[in-house]
Amino acid sequence: VGFPGIGVYDVMLVDSNFCGLDTAYKRVRIINPPNALIGLPEDTVCVNEVASLRNFTSGGANRYKWNYGDGGGWFSSGPAHKTHVYSSPGTYTVQLLSRIAGGSNGCADTARVQITVLPSPSANIALTNNHGCDTMTTVVSDASTGAFAWEWDFGNGNSSTAQNPPAQFYNSKGSYNVALEVWGTNSCSSTTTATVVVHETPVANFTTSNVCEGSRAYFTNTSTCSEAMISRYW
Repeated sequence: VGFPGIGVYDVMLVDSNFCGLDTAYKRVRIINPPNALIGLPEDTVCVNEVASLRNFTSGGANRYKWNYGDGGGWFSSGPAHKTHVYSSPGTYTVQLLSRIAGGSNGCADTARVQITVLPSPSANIALTNNHGCDTMTTVVSDASTGAFAWEWDFGNGNSSTAQNPPAQFYNSKGSYNVALEVWGTNSCSSTTTATVVVHETPVANFTTSNVCEGSRAYFTNTSTCSEAMISRYW
C-alpha cells in the first residue's frame, strides 16, 4: 500500500463471511527517512593523532552504528560526535548507519567517508647516564626513527634543535625531565620524555661519649641527607 506523503493514516480492514462483519483498525505513521551524514573537520591525520568524526544525520534517526574501517567492526552509539585514533597508516572508510527504531528497512541510511592516516615518526631518547650524585653530566642522543626535525628541552634551562645536542650538565640535586618532540617530512610529530635524577651525597656522622673501661659505649647515628638513606655500615 502506498501513502501520499508524510503524516498519520488510519487503516481500516473489513472482513465478512456468512457469520457477519468484523472491522480492525491500525494507525500508520509516515515520517521522513533519516539522512546519514558524516562531517570530517580534517580528512588527513597522523598515526596516533585524534581524528574527529561529526554526526550530522537529519530526519529523525534515533539509533546509530559506527564502523571506523580499521577492523574493529560495527558498534552502537548515541547521536554524539565521535573521535578515533588510528595506530597504522593507510586509507580507511568510515561508515555511519543511522536508523529509526521500529521503522521498516527503508527507515535507515548509511554514510561513508574516507580518511587518510599518515605515518608518524617515533621519538626516543638515549642517555649515557640518568643518575648521579650532587652534580652530573650526561650525553643526550636522538634514538628516534623517521624524524626530520628535533626540539629538545633538557629541564635544566637549556634547549636545542640539533639532532644530537651537546652534553648536558645538572648542577644541583633534583629530578629533571628531558623532553623531545620530533617531526617527520609530512609534518606528523611524536613526543617522549626521559628522567635524569641527581641525588644528594649523604654526610656521615655520629656521636658518642667517653666511658670507663669495661662499660658499654653507645653510638648515635647523626648522618644527614635530604633523601632516604637505604643502608648504613659501622
